[in-house]
Amino acid sequence: MGTQLGVGVIGVGMLGRMHAENLARRIHRARVTAIADARLDHARSVAAELGVSNVYATAEEVAADPDVDAIVIVSNDGAHAEGILAGAKHKKHI
Repeated sequence: MGTQLGVGVIGVGMLGRMHAENLARRIHRARVTAIADARLDHARSVAAELGVSNVYATAEEVAADPDVDAIVIVSNDGAHAEGILAGAKHKKHI
């Protein structure tokens, strides 16, 4: 099997959680390496369920994580730009 893609998920509300679960459980060449949500307690809860150790409150923190190769942004519309800019700054796939 080839190298796995480390994915950071920004926003783990209902849809973000579903995307994180699918990445963690159904996409064999991907692994969720970081989760971020403005509701840090919620992010920690989702991360614990999925076995993700890197939990953050901001998109910048996820993008700066060296274990993150790509970012999935599932935050509200107003926060998308922050995730895109952070990902671009750190040369992550978005």
